[in-house]
Amino acid sequence: MDNSTDKWRFCPLCSQPFTSAPDTTVDDVVVPDSDDDEVRNLVIPVPSVACSHLLCLSCLQQHQQTINDDAGNLTAGTFVPCPICSEEDAFLIKNCKTSSVLCDLLKTVQEQSLQNQDLSLQLQEQSLQNQDLSLQNQEQSLQIQEQSIQIIELQDILKTVQESKFEERKDGCENFALDELEEEFVKLDEAKETISGQDKREEGTLLLTENGINQEQSLQIQEQSIQIIELQDILKTVQESKFEDRKDGCENFASDELEEEFVTLDETKETIARQDKREEGTLLLTENGNQGVQQPTVSIANGTNQPGAYPIPGLQLNSNNINDGLQSDLAEISNDNIIHAYVVEPTPTPVLAFAEPLVSFFEKYRWPLRGLVVAAIVATIVALAIKIPTVRRTKSLTLIALGVSNQTSLDLLGGPQKMAFNWILGRNNAKFDPSKNQAQIKQRYILATLFFSTGGFDWNQTGNMLSSDGECAWLEQAINCKDDGSVAIIQLGKLSIDMYCVTLLLLTSLLSQLILLESNNLHGSLPSEVGYLEQLQVFAIGSNNVSGALFSELGFLNNLRVLNVSNNQMLGEIPQSFGDLTSLHLLDLSSNNLDRAIPTTLGNLANLRWLKLSGNKLSSGVPTELGSLQNLIELRLGSNILSGSIPTEICLLLQLTHLDMSENALTGILPSQIPALRHLQWVDLHSNDINDAIPNFFSYLKELTYLDLSFNRFFNQLIGLTNGVSPPKKLAELRLNDNQLTSTIPRDFGQFTQLRNLALDNNKIEGTIPTEIGNLAELQSLDISMNILSGTIPSTLGNVTGLGVLNLENNLLFGTIPCELGYLTQLQSLKLTNNNLYGSIPNELGNITHLQELWLHNNQLNGTIPTELGLLTELIFLGFESNNITGTIPRELANLTYLQFLWFSLNQVSGTIPNEIASLSELVLFAVDFNDLTGTIPKELGNLTNLYLLQLSQNNLSGTIPTELGKLTGLQELHLEHTLLSGTIPTEISNLSQLRCFSTSTIAFAGKLNGTIPTELGKLTSLNELKMENNAFTGTLPTELGNLIQLQTMQFLNNLISGTIPREYGNLTSLATFLSFHNSISGPIPTEIGKLNQVRFIELQNNLLTGTIPGEVGNLMNLEEFNVSSNMLTGPVPSAVERMAFNSSNFKLNLQDNFNLFGDFSYACQNRTNLQNINVNNTNISCSCCGDVACVSDPLNCGCGQQTEYRGTIATTVSGKTCQAWSSQSPQIHDRTPANFPNAGLESNFCRNPDGEERAW
Repeated sequence: MDNSTDKWRFCPLCSQPFTSAPDTTVDDVVVPDSDDDEVRNLVIPVPSVACSHLLCLSCLQQHQQTINDDAGNLTAGTFVPCPICSEEDAFLIKNCKTSSVLCDLLKTVQEQSLQNQDLSLQLQEQSLQNQDLSLQNQEQSLQIQEQSIQIIELQDILKTVQESKFEERKDGCENFALDELEEEFVKLDEAKETISGQDKREEGTLLLTENGINQEQSLQIQEQSIQIIELQDILKTVQESKFEDRKDGCENFASDELEEEFVTLDETKETIARQDKREEGTLLLTENGNQGVQQPTVSIANGTNQPGAYPIPGLQLNSNNINDGLQSDLAEISNDNIIHAYVVEPTPTPVLAFAEPLVSFFEKYRWPLRGLVVAAIVATIVALAIKIPTVRRTKSLTLIALGVSNQTSLDLLGGPQKMAFNWILGRNNAKFDPSKNQAQIKQRYILATLFFSTGGFDWNQTGNMLSSDGECAWLEQAINCKDDGSVAIIQLGKLSIDMYCVTLLLLTSLLSQLILLESNNLHGSLPSEVGYLEQLQVFAIGSNNVSGALFSELGFLNNLRVLNVSNNQMLGEIPQSFGDLTSLHLLDLSSNNLDRAIPTTLGNLANLRWLKLSGNKLSSGVPTELGSLQNLIELRLGSNILSGSIPTEICLLLQLTHLDMSENALTGILPSQIPALRHLQWVDLHSNDINDAIPNFFSYLKELTYLDLSFNRFFNQLIGLTNGVSPPKKLAELRLNDNQLTSTIPRDFGQFTQLRNLALDNNKIEGTIPTEIGNLAELQSLDISMNILSGTIPSTLGNVTGLGVLNLENNLLFGTIPCELGYLTQLQSLKLTNNNLYGSIPNELGNITHLQELWLHNNQLNGTIPTELGLLTELIFLGFESNNITGTIPRELANLTYLQFLWFSLNQVSGTIPNEIASLSELVLFAVDFNDLTGTIPKELGNLTNLYLLQLSQNNLSGTIPTELGKLTGLQELHLEHTLLSGTIPTEISNLSQLRCFSTSTIAFAGKLNGTIPTELGKLTSLNELKMENNAFTGTLPTELGNLIQLQTMQFLNNLISGTIPREYGNLTSLATFLSFHNSISGPIPTEIGKLNQVRFIELQNNLLTGTIPGEVGNLMNLEEFNVSSNMLTGPVPSAVERMAFNSSNFKLNLQDNFNLFGDFSYACQNRTNLQNINVNNTNISCSCCGDVACVSDPLNCGCGQQTEYRGTIATTVSGKTCQAWSSQSPQIHDRTPANFPNAGLESNFCRNPDGEERAW
């Protein structure tokens, strides 16, 4: 070993001087630490190893802490490797430093054992002396011990249970344990009075004796241990009672804080077991005194001198002989954190003074009282061991919680913060010391608050949430931590992620900790406490049902890189504090209900790459500050109500690849600097109000793959997209539909060789379809419908073999359908409706075996229906309405088993309806009206149980209505009008309970159906329209029809119906049209007709109605026509009807041919501006103000009052002279010309009053 002076003077690691050079002949020496903090201790290695380095004790201690990651204590007998040469077992520790932490139980335990041997012998001798007395009082002592132990243990625990009856619980129920525990409370109260005042020691003193009690005392204490076990069973009953049935239906358990008592109980049992040195289950605590002689006791105190006390040599207490909670509390009153034990000598004078007047009492009741003293001692120990740590722990936890929550939220019963705090107090957190685990406790409290705030018990995945495990193991799929235990990822929902996100997360080493969950059923609101998880990097709760506002505390998360709250129900504004999240890479708040303006502070997020705010209600303009986000890759602001123009600052985002501002209210023109965004791949601006010509700069965006400018007001020619230069050949989707584009489709479009979807529909594009479209080999969808294209369909479209959708409808195309379309074997939808196509339907269409839609409506196609269409086995929609198709319905159509719509109305199809049609079980619409079909209605149609519309009207069908139609219980529309059907209406029609409107539901019967109207129709409560005109129905109107409260149209005209109008029809409050003219209906008009407040037309003419017109008709404010002509009505016309009629110039009133009606229409004559719609011919209604003009005989030509409204043909004066034409100036020159009085009706030479004379002249 090198003995140089410098080597012995300074430590090679810290360069601090040693105290002095030790004797080098002494092996493995550790120089003890002195009282001077500046003194360094020299440590030399074991001579048997190769190491020759000299260290100070401080450096060696730090090195040991680094290796074992413990508290840094060096325990005697420990070997430590050299920190310089890494030699194993280079140093042997003989002593330890104890300046700030507790050492293990005294290092020199052997010496202490020798010193304590004499004391143990003395105690043993005392125990032997007391053996006889102990045996005599064994039974009574055991009883007292049993009661005492029960009292001690139940004093706090069962009191907690009792008080917990009124504690707030998570489920809102009263919180109490089983009723059988009530008797324990009675015992508690009685026993407390018994033992009160028995403890005569100074308050707060703990009395523990060292080992050595007699056998009888051991039996007593053993019985006490048994009682502790029984107490555990009682408490176990309380714990298990969580699942007992209760009268109020609630779970039966105590408050959460009771959980801590179970932990304390277990710790107490472990302490007892450690102290038992003789026999398992024996508690080694003895009472004080033997026949009146007090013995020395052990008192735990601090290191100061105690009156009458002397230290026990070498005896110290640490975690091996007192429980953890008591140790931490006693440590707080120690000067040097070392717990010393002192023997407290009794003070004779107070004892003698107390014993002399009671000597006889103590002689008689010595042992019972000594047992009570023991009980008091144990009670004090347990109370301090339980209550002191609990109170102090509660205070510490409260301070931690108040660091992130306010007092109001902590005090709110049932609130998430209160529930989380109660959970923190419980047994699942008992192992976390607030003084040592403050950060972890705060983290657990925040996560618990998040759990309770978002309905954690309803989560789809809860894992081990709120267990005693570390929070990093609660939900491994969603909560991930760093190595130091701080939460880095909270992923409780869907995280929108693409390759760019993958790249980012790989760079930040987060991807390996991330598992995506589509939804976890979070609901409720977000707690602001989440903002205090300082190390949080990913917070993702997407695709849940969380509501409420975004709290500004999220801005505290300086390490946050991913914030995803998308697809929730968040409200309010985006906090300005989000601009402080300078580490943020992804901000996704899409698909919520956020409103107000986008914060300008988001421009501070220099690291942001993805900004997704679409699907909200954000308003105002797009902030120019977003142009500062130089690293931004995606900007998604679609589906908001943003206004104004697109700021030119957006063009500063040179890394931008995706730009989405669709579905807003943006106006103005596009920034001309957009070509600077050379990386742009996706541009979506559809559904705005941008008014601009198609820009000519898109051709410079060579990376562009998606361009959607639809639903705007772009105009001008499409040539701007190519600008005469090479177009963006990567373009895969181009949507320009629903604009104001004109001119023609450029032939350059044939250069978009990667184009898959082209939508130009609903514009004003003219010209022909360029044949170059056939060069788009990748095209999958072509929609150029609703334009003014002309010419023929190019046969080159047959080259685009991958085409799946071809829509050319609503143009001016003519010619035939190219047979080359048969090459489009991948085609699924072919729409050619509303053109001028002619010729026959090509048989080659039968080759398009994947076709699902074939629409050929409103053309001039002729010929027959090709049987090859029966090969289209995937066809769902087949329609060629309004053509000139002839022939019969092919039976091969029965092969189209997926067919749902079969529609070829308005053609010239003849023959019968094939029975095979009934095999199309998926059919929901069968419309063949306005054809030349003959024969009967096949009863097999009753098998089409999915049918909702059956349209057979305007054919030559005959026979009766099949009763099998009553099986079509899903039918909503049934049209049988204008056929040759006969017979009665089958009552089975009443089974069609769904019969109502599709747009306007009808059941219309025409022809020569007869019989009575079935009363069963009153069961069709969904019916909107009932039309039964032009038949031969007899009988009366069924009163049951008054049940059809959704009925809007009821028509019975031109039948043979008699009887009266049922009063029940007043219930038809939805009725708009009531037509029942040309029948034989009699009786009065019911007053209930005044309840039909939605009715617009009432036509009851040509019947046998009698009585007066009800005044309630005047209540029908929506009435447009009231026709009761040609009846036998009598009496006066109600004045309300007159006023209603003449207050509206569009109202039609027809009272003609009711000879006994009378009344005075003077009011009407004076104020009516138009009398053309009023007919009171052949009535006794007068208009007395009309003077010489016969209002009664010619009311339509009556101009009442001054006759300014007269428009008749009288052309002679009163004296009989012919009147001068108004346009003539001969023989009289005048200024009453049609030009000067255009509204006076100055026609020909008819009498008029244009200038306010007394009457017409």
